[in-house]
Amino acid sequence: MKNIVVFVVVMSLFASCMSDTLKESEKYGNPIVNYFVIDNSKDTVLKGIEGTILKIPAFCFIDSSGNIANNSIKVALNEVFTKEAMIANHTVTQDVEGNVLESSGMIKIEIYNKEQQKLTLAPDKQIEVQFPKTKTLIDSKLYKGKAKNGIVFWEETKSDADESEWFEIVERIVQRPAMYAHLGDSITVQYFKLQIDGKDTLKIKLAENEIPEWLRKRKLYSAFLSVSAPFYIKETGWYNVDKLLIEDTDNQFSNVRIRVKNIPANPNEVDLKLVFKTRNILLSGFFDEQQNCYAFGYEQDGKILLPQKEKAFIIAMCYHGQDIYFASKEIETDLSMKYNISLEKTSLEDLKKRMREMFPNLGNSN
Repeated sequence: MKNIVVFVVVMSLFASCMSDTLKESEKYGNPIVNYFVIDNSKDTVLKGIEGTILKIPAFCFIDSSGNIANNSIKVALNEVFTKEAMIANHTVTQDVEGNVLESSGMIKIEIYNKEQQKLTLAPDKQIEVQFPKTKTLIDSKLYKGKAKNGIVFWEETKSDADESEWFEIVERIVQRPAMYAHLGDSITVQYFKLQIDGKDTLKIKLAENEIPEWLRKRKLYSAFLSVSAPFYIKETGWYNVDKLLIEDTDNQFSNVRIRVKNIPANPNEVDLKLVFKTRNILLSGFFDEQQNCYAFGYEQDGKILLPQKEKAFIIAMCYHGQDIYFASKEIETDLSMKYNISLEKTSLEDLKKRMREMFPNLGNSN
């Protein structure tokens, strides 16, 4: 019998500071975490506050000695579906080699026993994960999180999901969109509108990668494939469904150079981010000692592949002792992006206010 757990404990995204010293986890706010207590001897279905579903088989978890864990197990689930949540969780949309990704959603799963010791999955077990019905980008792949200097980057991994049927459905939708517009809970193709002479005169259902080239060039469409097909994991930790950006007419290599003034500490301690306004792309910068400025590109020429003519924010922050320093600038991506920003001393409350002005959903649990 399945044990359906609905009890969720949510941490406040902007919990009050317990002391005057700014903690690492409080740079941008504390992440929202779902906590569940389950019985390890039963099949269990969990649903996170953002809609992520976990299907956990009985006797799934073992201790460090390889023994089946006691029945009372705590599951911690982070759900990251917005840039605001990425900021709170210190995740970015770059792989371990620095390539740019666009995220359709991230999760982190950790398992503990009642003694607060971490548990792992038994070798013959796996957890089925199903994201909420969001607009999943075509050609997305599953990535596993790798922490580097406190930031989560991504490495492509494999899921045991059988994708052959999914791709067959996509093909049939392209060929016969009206008949296969909706197939249960697994896949949906949404309308896009074509404007001719300022009027919506045509509506078609197509997969994004089958839109005719003439229509792509006019940029008068918005088509998405909404996929809630599950994937399967055999380890705890971070997972991400991402699409790797490739060079085309919309994505070009940009030379990005940011000079940050009024740095109170070591330049390497400045947390610099490039956050896109309307897309789930968030990049982490680094200090280029040879150029004496900050960059985002890991290519030999320092360039990075970016969507062009997109609104984004440059955010810089560091803390020195008990003092917080912050700077931000709204920009539009281009082939050459050279900007100067200046850190200013601020308070934690003012930082929260400024972050909410840039990201109105920051701090909201819905």
